[in-house]
Amino acid sequence: MAKLYLDECVPVSLTPLLAQHGHDVTTAMQLGLRQRNDPFHLKYASTQERILITTNQSDFRLLHRFWITMQAWDVLVSSHAGILSTAIRQLDEQAFAQAITDHLSQQGTVMNTFWMWDPATGWHADKW
Repeated sequence: MAKLYLDECVPVSLTPLLAQHGHDVTTAMQLGLRQRNDPFHLKYASTQERILITTNQSDFRLLHRFWITMQAWDVLVSSHAGILSTAIRQLDEQAFAQAITDHLSQQGTVMNTFWMWDPATGWHADKW
């Protein structure tokens, strides 16, 4: 399936659930990358060609928009592998893991896109 990177906001307990779905999962916690800033996590995920998973939806939405703007101005040439986010802090981890798996299989690729998940309404792409 997909190569995923969970930032430090995501519960580590989501890791085995995603691995059960066949994903290659690594976390900020496993790598000793706690207390790094959000741009660091996005850059790390990008250089490792991993989709970033976060519950810090508002900050990463802004970072994604900044990334796309820098590409449009030819300041940044690389793409990021995609960002999947939710603003739900008390996650139903089973449901989120299944939603990630289903979404990735339906989309095929999420490169350079930002997606927001809500259990009631599903996935929505950031459009601006």
